[in-house]
Amino acid sequence: MITRSSRLSLPLACAALCLLAAAPTRAADAKIGQQASSGGLVVMQIATTDPDKLMASWGQEAEGVRIESANVMKRNQPIATFLMFSGCRPNNDGACNVTADFETRGPTGAVYDKHAGVKVWVDRQAPPAKSIGLSEGGLGLRIEDRDALGPYVVTATIVDHNSGVTVQTTQTLTAVQ
Repeated sequence: MITRSSRLSLPLACAALCLLAAAPTRAADAKIGQQASSGGLVVMQIATTDPDKLMASWGQEAEGVRIESANVMKRNQPIATFLMFSGCRPNNDGACNVTADFETRGPTGAVYDKHAGVKVWVDRQAPPAKSIGLSEGGLGLRIEDRDALGPYVVTATIVDHNSGVTVQTTQTLTAVQ
């Protein structure tokens, strides 16, 4: 598991997340692979081979953050997935309580890895309106010599405990030599 504790600020760099939030949908729910929304909660799963750079960039006060996403995992090199989000429901104290369960399935479809209760935004003030948050925690993977090459499917089930809303995102990361 990866953890982070940086502040957020990303009004322009994630057009896809913003478009998903604004798109009219049947029953106010939508899922487009790496992105999902329901009840005002909008989430996008991203992967990076340089999580330290992403977290450092995200922590800077700036108009936007350049995100270098990845969908290929090279053997023995780490990759990390994070969740970008908006629309978590604050409690009476103004704090959100959002967690995620990650499940990774390998090329055969068998479960490769699981992590439950990863902090997305727990007991923290809701991000300002029209801002996008980056999850406190994420999922780190490394395909080792003994692991099969091919597609690994990372599913994140995200729960906003204050609103009762659950969404699910799926991302395919391809392991190569």
